Amino acid sequence: MVTGASSGLGRDFCLDLAKAGCRIVAAARRIDRLVSLCDEINRLGPRGGHNVRAVAVELDVSAKGPVIEASVKKAWEAFGHIDGLINNAGVRGSLHTPLDLVEDEWDSTMRTNLTGTWLVSKYMCILMRDAKQGGSIINI
Repeated sequence: MVTGASSGLGRDFCLDLAKAGCRIVAAARRIDRLVSLCDEINRLGPRGGHNVRAVAVELDVSAKGPVIEASVKKAWEAFGHIDGLINNAGVRGSLHTPLDLVEDEWDSTMRTNLTGTWLVSKYMCILMRDAKQGGSIINI
């Protein structure tokens, strides 16, 4: 599973992993871009088969825990397990000195880049533990 998969590095990770033979759960807020990415990946496979290699899951890592948990569960159920998670979703925010940064922007950035990463990892690890399987988590 790759978060922030709708553009940039996340999209590239999905394409490269798919070309290496991995099945992909592409997760992000922009579902239209995810569907396009997954269609592209699924066309890479053998012709004539119905072998789905990539699925799109809507995920907003700035959401509250129960919403993130539901998205992670949906991602898990797509293939029955997940071997690896790449936490790539994040925002840069505006460029300010710490003295000029407003608290709301700080909170929003931390919610996405820190809390969201933790929650996605937490719910993924719970599913891995409950399934008695290991896995890898990479934080970008």
